[in-house]
Amino acid sequence: MTKHKGFCWHVHHDKLLEWCFDYDKRADFIRRHKPKDEIPIRLEWMLFVKGKLPADLCKAGQEFDAANDKSDVARRKHAALEERCLQGRKKYVVALHKWMAAIKKRDVVDDKLTALLRLHKKRIEALHKKECPNCPWDGRRLVFEKVKND
Repeated sequence: MTKHKGFCWHVHHDKLLEWCFDYDKRADFIRRHKPKDEIPIRLEWMLFVKGKLPADLCKAGQEFDAANDKSDVARRKHAALEERCLQGRKKYVVALHKWMAAIKKRDVVDDKLTALLRLHKKRIEALHKKECPNCPWDGRRLVFEKVKND
């Protein structure tokens, strides 16, 4: 089994010793992003520690690795939720704009309807009188109390 993580020398050019989370990823990063003249030296000297390091340092490295794994899982969950939130926010904004446009259109149609009701008031009242004889409509509302004939 090939070792992929643990304490390494020179993971970064300015640190003697540090925990390497993924040797292959770091080596690939160096190949793709570091100056060409530095790549051979960086890869040659980025080595796993062979000797025995203090037990408490090794334990701290393993705890750091475990904490980093949990952090990565949490970061991925957060990123997924953030993406859904952003998508949800975009959907919310789109829906809000559609709603506002629909309200505006409804108001325009309502104004038109009100104007047409006013325009055709006499014709509408005549039709009402024909279709609803003896209706307790007083021209503004239904009248519910009985009108006394004096």
